[in-house]
Amino acid sequence: MGVRVRSGRRNRSVARPQDGGGGAARRWGAAGVVVLAVLLVFWPVCGHQFLIWDDYPAVAANAQLNPVTLQGVLWFWAHPYMSIYIPVTYTFWGVLAAMGRGDVPDANGIWLNPYLFHTANLIVHMLAALAAYGLLLRLTRRAWAACAGALLFALHPVQVEAVAWVAGMKDLLCGMFSLVTLWQYVAFAQTAENASTARRRWHYGAAAVAFALALLSKPAAMSLPVAAVAIDRWIVGRSWRQVAFSAAPWLGMAIPIAVFARIAQPVSFPADGGHVWLRPLLATHALAFYLYKLVFPAKLAVQYHQAPGVIIANRWLYVTWIAPAAVAIAIAAASRSRKWLIAGGVVFLAGVLPVLGLAPFQFEAYSLVSDHYLYTAMLGPAIVVAFVMTSTSPGKAAPITCGVVLGILGARSFVQTWCWRDTQTLFEHNLAVNPVSNAAYENLAAWNLMHKDPAKALDQARYAIELDPSRAQPYVTLSNAQLRLGQLNNAIQAGRKACDLAPNNPVALANLAGLLAQANQLDEAIKLARRELQFAPDDAATRMNLAIMLFRKGDRQGAVDQARQAVDQQPGDGVAQTKLGFLLEQTGQMDESARHYQAALQLNPNNALAGQGLERIQRSRGR
Repeated sequence: MGVRVRSGRRNRSVARPQDGGGGAARRWGAAGVVVLAVLLVFWPVCGHQFLIWDDYPAVAANAQLNPVTLQGVLWFWAHPYMSIYIPVTYTFWGVLAAMGRGDVPDANGIWLNPYLFHTANLIVHMLAALAAYGLLLRLTRRAWAACAGALLFALHPVQVEAVAWVAGMKDLLCGMFSLVTLWQYVAFAQTAENASTARRRWHYGAAAVAFALALLSKPAAMSLPVAAVAIDRWIVGRSWRQVAFSAAPWLGMAIPIAVFARIAQPVSFPADGGHVWLRPLLATHALAFYLYKLVFPAKLAVQYHQAPGVIIANRWLYVTWIAPAAVAIAIAAASRSRKWLIAGGVVFLAGVLPVLGLAPFQFEAYSLVSDHYLYTAMLGPAIVVAFVMTSTSPGKAAPITCGVVLGILGARSFVQTWCWRDTQTLFEHNLAVNPVSNAAYENLAAWNLMHKDPAKALDQARYAIELDPSRAQPYVTLSNAQLRLGQLNNAIQAGRKACDLAPNNPVALANLAGLLAQANQLDEAIKLARRELQFAPDDAATRMNLAIMLFRKGDRQGAVDQARQAVDQQPGDGVAQTKLGFLLEQTGQMDESARHYQAALQLNPNNALAGQGLERIQRSRGR
């Protein structure tokens, strides 16, 4: 469906890519330059650590990936996780988790090798840069012009966030598949109508498959049909009828994903203050911010001081719309002979359209803007640079200028990669850029708690609460720090505050349930644990904690039932196998208990508790 073009107008851009001399050697040489540049600039990321900021919950400490099983991977195809549906990304992470699981956990209890995941990010970014090069070569038919555009896409400092952050893999995969989609779509559109039907269908089919993979890597690809239409109409030059006939089926693919993404990520906070009419102004403010970072990519941060409430309170949005409006007018004025300017502008806009703030999204609680939102959108400026290089008169000035600018951008990106080497470095850098970053204080508090400095974690959690008292997470961290300092009553109070702020938050509920269990308030703890499981029924850790609570209350069979479900959900968890073995031993079910102790020992031969339990059972049988 959608591959036959019925207009009688001939395609004006059907020739094979040419490079103005040099042939295949020049094309391959330019591709080699792209690969080498990406490796030279981004190699430091291969030695970075997992970050508490999304890397831990999404990958490093994700129960479905530790250890990975087919059942665990398939779970992501049936459920959104962390309020986003990205099954292709989680499948890729599952493959990496199977390859990168160590023999023993590190000091933080993490079994996975972070270097493998970071190296995978670098490789996917390199493939995305090559896809950008292939697309630009198709469009410009000039190898070195395409190379220049691809290098801008690959080396611009705003791309560092997606590449240096393990959780940024969703942006990288989405971007890579999006670029392959456009590359193959252009190949389809440029193939003459009287050429082989099979060849045209192959290109269109490859584009459709890549588009589906992009959507399932990250829903932000839903706006990709807009980019395809812009390139097809204003660069390839086909008629509106031809363009619409080719792009329409993709809208049918994108709309369900858009609807499901909204369902998976409900937003309960009125980031716009309840004034919906401000949303377009927020969107133009975000565009102005991105244009600024394109030209002046300094002071890059994970969290900018750009939350909607801040923007509205400072009245920036009543002025900043002028910048994108001026750019749009300039493009329109120059586009009569340079229609690629329109295409580049629309491609850039399409890349950020889902996250401009026209519709609320979760990260707005921190900031309306973020560097990784620009990953696919950077194709727009890349198109402009590539066509500028083809339209300049012969001479050395333009290539030298372009090379110097790209060199500066690459050097800036190289420096920026080191800011991402671990949680402490990243968020101390963030505070240097944005001293009122509540995200930085939240993550530094969690990092210090992990590294056994609860007093410092307590202070930083309090800073985070002072900056934004409406968020539950810093209260959870505060309660854990107070618990480490022996302040159980204060910890319970902070845990209750977290649940008051987010009564349906599984993390807050599970945290308070654990605190109450330590205070021997088992009835309320059990009630909270059951409530948490209503919102997160696949949370094996909470289910096992509930089993222990029930056992302490004397409900031994209920404890065994919950423990069995926990092990069924996470059979590769040796600790859960050991606890189930113990509960079964206490209820006299020795044969089944022995099997679970043995399973725990197979997962970790150094599991002392499992070994002791199995020895007890063997001694009892010997008597």
